[in-house]
Amino acid sequence: MTVNGTPVPDAPRGANNAAPTATVDTAYSITTAALGVSDLNDMDIANGGASSVPANTLLNVVIPAGGVIGGTLFDSTGALSNAVANTILATDFANNAVRFVPSPDLNTAGGSTFKVLFQVRDNAGSNNLAATSTITLNV
Repeated sequence: MTVNGTPVPDAPRGANNAAPTATVDTAYSITTAALGVSDLNDMDIANGGASSVPANTLLNVVIPAGGVIGGTLFDSTGALSNAVANTILATDFANNAVRFVPSPDLNTAGGSTFKVLFQVRDNAGSNNLAATSTITLNV
């Protein structure tokens, strides 16, 4: 008896990351590496994954409404509204076009913590959205 299976795309994962300590009132670039993207369930076994097909690639990143805490997020189009969800293309992260700008003078004695919540999406389909992850910036 032969059993054949057809691989199906699995959602990628983003990682919770603490960014290096940022300087007060200074923009911080968010790169692809800071997102901690992995897609092990879609990565082929030869490369350490669990699938018979190559991993999918990062398509875009969704920032949920209210997902920017303590500042403003910018991409290649300009400032993004925190009142609505935003989708940022993977190329913006690869080209260092995504920046978090802390709100002016929000630092406190002992430091302040700013956060950007995000969900990564790969190129396997529009429903392949990861669980929410967080980038934390300490100032």
